[in-house]
Amino acid sequence: MSEKKVLNMEVKEKEIHLKDYFHVIKKRKKIAAVFFFITFITVIMGTISSKPLYNSFVKLKVEKNSANPLRGDFGYMGYDPEFLQTQTEIINSKSVAEKVVKSLDLVNKYPVFFPEKKDNSSLTKYIKDYIKSLIKSIVKKNDKPEKEEIKVNNLEEVYFADDNSPEAQMADIVRAGIKVSPMQQSKIINVSYTSGNPVFSALVVNSIAKAYIERILEMRMENIGYTLEWMKKKASEERVKLESSEIKLQQYLNKKDIVTIEDRIAIIPQKLAQISTELTKAEYERQRLEEIIRMIEKTRTGNLGSVPVIATNNNFQEIRKKIFYKEQELLELGQKYGEKHPVIIRLKKEIESLEQNKKNEMDSIIQEAKNDYSLALSNELNLNEQLKTTKNEAARLNEEFVQYKILQREVETNKQLYQALVTRIKEQTITKQTRNVDVWVIEKGKVSSFPFNQNMKRNILLGLVLGLFGGIGLAFFLEYLDNRISTAEDAEEKTGLPVLGSIGLIPGDESERQNIIVTHPRSAHSEAYKSIRASLFLATSSGLPFSLVITSNLPGEGKTLTSVNIAISMAIAGKKVLLVDADMRKPKIHSIFNLENEKGFSGILSGEDFKKGFVLKSEINNLFILCSGKKPVNPSELLSSDIMEKILNAFAKNFDMVIFDTPPAGIVSDAVVLGHWAEKIILVTKSGQTKYEDVHSCLKKLSGIENKVIGQIVNAVDMKKQGYHENYYYSEYYQ
Repeated sequence: MSEKKVLNMEVKEKEIHLKDYFHVIKKRKKIAAVFFFITFITVIMGTISSKPLYNSFVKLKVEKNSANPLRGDFGYMGYDPEFLQTQTEIINSKSVAEKVVKSLDLVNKYPVFFPEKKDNSSLTKYIKDYIKSLIKSIVKKNDKPEKEEIKVNNLEEVYFADDNSPEAQMADIVRAGIKVSPMQQSKIINVSYTSGNPVFSALVVNSIAKAYIERILEMRMENIGYTLEWMKKKASEERVKLESSEIKLQQYLNKKDIVTIEDRIAIIPQKLAQISTELTKAEYERQRLEEIIRMIEKTRTGNLGSVPVIATNNNFQEIRKKIFYKEQELLELGQKYGEKHPVIIRLKKEIESLEQNKKNEMDSIIQEAKNDYSLALSNELNLNEQLKTTKNEAARLNEEFVQYKILQREVETNKQLYQALVTRIKEQTITKQTRNVDVWVIEKGKVSSFPFNQNMKRNILLGLVLGLFGGIGLAFFLEYLDNRISTAEDAEEKTGLPVLGSIGLIPGDESERQNIIVTHPRSAHSEAYKSIRASLFLATSSGLPFSLVITSNLPGEGKTLTSVNIAISMAIAGKKVLLVDADMRKPKIHSIFNLENEKGFSGILSGEDFKKGFVLKSEINNLFILCSGKKPVNPSELLSSDIMEKILNAFAKNFDMVIFDTPPAGIVSDAVVLGHWAEKIILVTKSGQTKYEDVHSCLKKLSGIENKVIGQIVNAVDMKKQGYHENYYYSEYYQ
């Protein structure tokens, strides 16, 4: 496949415009409208039928008081992000609610604020009684044996009697109406209470503030009381431990000379460090001399002068220099005098004497190096022995000193714990009456004049907003979930396959739809097929393709309808067209044109001559029909035979175009096999039925011949549902 074709098959990103959003809303306007009306009516009915509720609130300023007068940290308070949330939970706790119940005597006075209403409706009373009896019967069936129930009830009364008291039950009722919300970026906490009585709401919310302050003081006193009790007990235990550890330390001091040991232990590390340093230097010196001796031993006698320790010796260098000068002089005078000349003889003797001196100097240097090595080795061994002796002495002293340190640390630890406990006991005793949280009532609760939940204007506006945006959101959500082809634009954008044209929903029965071009030649549907015809004339570089396979992924997507109408439009345009019913499994074309199906395509594939009554002329000029013929056992194998090439060559001599209506490519392989012989392939998709995945799946099955697929035709597009004007496909222009 060419690179250009591959690019066409890829799904292209499309810039979303505002009109696309309006199109989605218009497409799903019924669903959005239903959601809007249901939401709006629900809000209005809920407002009308709701019980009036009154809200009262109090504002509290709450600060953490971490100052300690005994330590002098009056101004600094660390950041505590959980502080306000903690205070919120305390305000909303059952203990605060119980204080409110007690202060207002709600166990006795609650009916004053909320008198019970008698239910005069006999029907309502009957329904309530029936439901209660039904619940009791169900509970009774699922209950455990009577003995176990009595046992559980007795235990509950013994250990949790307070939880079932009238005060506790009333506290739960009070807690249900409390709402606590810290204000952002401030130290203010807004406490509100909601009930059906405005006076009751104001009384409760003001009592909550007072009960909260009292509860904070109680928690502080309880905590300090528990802390003091524990610390006094712990201090007594620590005092006994301190006295015992001090006695043990004193006994050890009397038994050991700790002062002398401590002085010696202080000196030994210095001595160890000094010996270690000297030993390192001695090891280095020994290794250096050892390397020199090894180098001398490896070097030949004649090359000893190149050894660095010999070559860098000043005396040796001086002798070599003298030998060099004498040899130069001998070379110069040897050119003037003969070998037996006295001057020459004298120079040679001097050179021999210098060579002997050089050898003697080399022997002296080597012997000196060996002597230095022996001395360095002896020094290293001596230092190792000193280090070993010193370490043994240090280990022996440490064994005695470790026990001393253990006893000393134990005394110090016990002393610190005991002193810390005594200090904390004194601090807690002095600061027992101080608060760790400061609370101020900024604004008291007032009696509300109007119920907050029956603001009709606000609720109408809320219903409008919720219904409108909810309906629009639902429309877009359904559009997001819908993975079916809807319009030609969507099909081309999300499948990457070019759209040759789209056909709207054709009214009437099946026969009228099959002959729409003949019965309504000036309709929008006819024009759509003519537009597809024009596209086919430009489908290839040579113009109209001779052989065309029309298929779909699944049945019911309109491939036969498309095949028939394209064939008719081509025939009307003057082309000699052969329409072949290649669906030899479920043929339809013979019934559309009221033809017999005795002879047909299957017979030709079996080797019969197609000129002998196989090709039938239709009522439309230039349109010829080749029915499917008798149903074969193996349609795919027949289409795979080489006879197809001969058949196409024979058709080419008699017709301008051959259109094959094939079975669905997603179910059987007939269309794939026939596509190998045909020049081009068209894929038919159906709006509201064919999925984008189906198109990709079908193209995968056409792998190897996908370059023959020139595009798709989107069938059965509901123009009204897609948001187009209803006159789109029956405008007056075409009438």
